[in-house]
Amino acid sequence: MHTKQILAIFSLFTSLAVAAPAGEVGDVSPRDASDLEKRSANFTMYGGDRCTDEVHTYFHQDGTGFRCYPVPAGKRSIRVFGSCSVRTWSGTDCRGGSAVITERDGCVTILYGSVSVDC
Repeated sequence: MHTKQILAIFSLFTSLAVAAPAGEVGDVSPRDASDLEKRSANFTMYGGDRCTDEVHTYFHQDGTGFRCYPVPAGKRSIRVFGSCSVRTWSGTDCRGGSAVITERDGCVTILYGSVSVDC
């Protein structure tokens, strides 16, 4: 008798789960999208090991998508600000070995050939 009750309850829950409609894919109202915080990333590339020497600064302000920034010349350290994901790459086209820069507002010593930003 106990097994029949368990099977009946299980059957009831299964039928309720199957009958519940699923939300539409990408069902976002314009109001929801406007409430999102716009993200950005600023990063400065340095020729020296401790954020010294040649400086190149980039501002990724649009807050959307992925962008690859080739390094203008050999760089050995980077300083990152902002909320987007920043990754350094061994290749000049955002390929090869990579490292995510999690340090914000501090100097990170790393040899790299390009930098990607993903918001």
